[in-house]
Amino acid sequence: MIKVGTDDITKQHALYVESYRNGSSVPLLYESYTGKTLKTLADSVEYPMDIKLPKALSDMLYNKDSTPARILRIERQPVRRRISKDGEPTDEFIPVWFGSTANGVNLRFGYKNGDSRYLSTHALYDRSVHAFLGGATGQGKSVTLNNLIFNMCEEYPPWELELVLIDPKIVEFKAYALTSPLPHIRTIGATSDSDYVISALAALRDEMDSRSKLFALFGTKNIKEFRKATGLAIPRNVIVMDEVQTTFKNAGKRSRELIALLDDFARLGRSSGYHLLMASQEVSSDIPSDTLANIQIRGALGCTAPVSEKIIGNDEASIYYGKAPGNMLVNTNASQGQKADNTLYKVPYLSTEVQISVSKEEMRLSKEVNFRNPLNFYDEEDLITFSRYPGYLEKFPCNPNRVYLGEPSFVTKSPDKVLYLEFTSKELENILCMSYNSKNSLRTFLMLKENLLRYKGSYLHNVLCADSSFEETGNASELANSNNFYTDKTYLNNNFFSITESVIRRRKMLIKIDSSVFADPKTHELTDELFYKLVEHGSELDTKTNRSRCFYLFALLSENEEYQAMFNPQKRSPGSEEFTDLFAKLLNILLQMYKCYGCLDKMLTVSCLPAIFNWILGIDKVIGLGRDTKQRYIETLKKCMFDASTVNVRYVIFTRDLSEIRELVKATRWALFEELISGDQRAILGDSNYPPVHNNRLAMVVDMTQKSDNMCLKYKKTLFDDEIV
Repeated sequence: MIKVGTDDITKQHALYVESYRNGSSVPLLYESYTGKTLKTLADSVEYPMDIKLPKALSDMLYNKDSTPARILRIERQPVRRRISKDGEPTDEFIPVWFGSTANGVNLRFGYKNGDSRYLSTHALYDRSVHAFLGGATGQGKSVTLNNLIFNMCEEYPPWELELVLIDPKIVEFKAYALTSPLPHIRTIGATSDSDYVISALAALRDEMDSRSKLFALFGTKNIKEFRKATGLAIPRNVIVMDEVQTTFKNAGKRSRELIALLDDFARLGRSSGYHLLMASQEVSSDIPSDTLANIQIRGALGCTAPVSEKIIGNDEASIYYGKAPGNMLVNTNASQGQKADNTLYKVPYLSTEVQISVSKEEMRLSKEVNFRNPLNFYDEEDLITFSRYPGYLEKFPCNPNRVYLGEPSFVTKSPDKVLYLEFTSKELENILCMSYNSKNSLRTFLMLKENLLRYKGSYLHNVLCADSSFEETGNASELANSNNFYTDKTYLNNNFFSITESVIRRRKMLIKIDSSVFADPKTHELTDELFYKLVEHGSELDTKTNRSRCFYLFALLSENEEYQAMFNPQKRSPGSEEFTDLFAKLLNILLQMYKCYGCLDKMLTVSCLPAIFNWILGIDKVIGLGRDTKQRYIETLKKCMFDASTVNVRYVIFTRDLSEIRELVKATRWALFEELISGDQRAILGDSNYPPVHNNRLAMVVDMTQKSDNMCLKYKKTLFDDEIV
């Protein structure tokens, strides 16, 4: 065991490096540094202390209300137990949570020039709004970030400071949700998906806008003035973005949007109290030079000379490249490139054991004072399997008008944190499911089937299973029952298309007839005569409403070419025996439908019609009689898909090839897919942004009614039980 008997951090660090290389035990330098720092800084704070906690921003804005949500009474200096080198709490106590962020947030890098008499004096405030850290692999960037996070959370209480952690590597910040939670952290995004990062920054940007409006409402210009005027402890926010170059690289076309958001933070962050702390192992062309230019505090660990020059304006950090980790050069005037502006810090070593133990102390204090920021944790790697999927669905309200897709890969205000399709029966609501392999098609099918079978009494299903894999593995026939139609015959002349088209036509006719009957009820001797050939006098069907329906049905068949084409293809003359027989059969069908829908004596509307789903599983595998014949069916199907929106019918179409059915995209509201080739991207998304980097943990949905650059939304896939991604 190495004994350290000096406060000189340089000697301690040398001993640490030597011991580490020799495989010996490691001094817990974080506690040595932090204990002395916190004790030095806490001396001037007086207790008891009353903390006025603010209400929600929306409430303060709407009511111009600066009264506190509650007053938190702190009777004495909060303390935590010091942690031993083995990660165990000792009997020694360290003061914490004494700082105020009214003037800014201190960044405690370590001792200045290795001298324990001088603490780090750099702060995020209205002049130095943001910070950037860089360094080569193995030089201590992760340790430095963890040091800064823990130092901020020990100096400031969670009502003074909120943290947002963005981690494209997924593993670095996940510990703050699992093993080392801190009450200050409000959001952790453990994902390589830049769309999630952009949505998180956009939500924070909206908060900044609201704060700016709030400050103006009370005649103040910034967070410092507002706090002084109201006495409210409104917190500052620090957004820690690790591996920021990965975020820029993965953003693709949305990189401009990302840059615009960062510009907003540079413009509004200084007054509203939002600060960026960005870090990267690489400083490549993926990070715009203008973004770096707007950052005042820049720190470089050991790195190559070109990288050092990009970060701090000179090559001095290259001196420490390949040497012991933890040498940090900080420069607040990097544009001038002067080495004289560099300040050297030795970053303390924070072990995992100490991190976990300090976290427990922080959470204990949080419980004692009854304050913790609610945590929004997004873990890209936390995926559910189909064996758990029914239980997952049970978490959400049982709503037959919703299909739950999965956890969204973007920040949402929904407390359920789930992306769903919502049916309204008022607009086009057909679904196109596109995938280039059977496994992904089956995944989407099982997800939709599990959702819809949850509401067995709410839907009818007609199924054309042209791809045998849907039945062999997905049990597609489970969708059908005695009242539904199911076939696995793939020829175009099967009954599926004629049956589904007929249902849509009849429903349209019912609605069209009733819109006339209840607006202008009419009867006629001729149609009454036809009516009573079918209906007995005095029966339940013998009503004036139904006689009027008979009148308008006769008018439709006599005058409307669309219905003539369907029900009277030979255009038999009204009054002929053939016409009378056809009319009687059709009238009987329609009257029974009115009765079935509970509308014998009331107007039938779309809301009276039970929902129907027409499934075409593998439309690309339907066998036709040639391209022209198939194209005619596609045109007919497209018209049915458009008409379906008016009669509470929806189509769910699966395909592995869009080339022959791209016309159907126009009759689709939602497209579900995991990846698209360029031609299919244009067919579905047009000129909208498509993710440049495919993420095999995420699926995508496009809402065709949303004509925006960001119409493509991502959500976590559901995995097969034996699947690994």
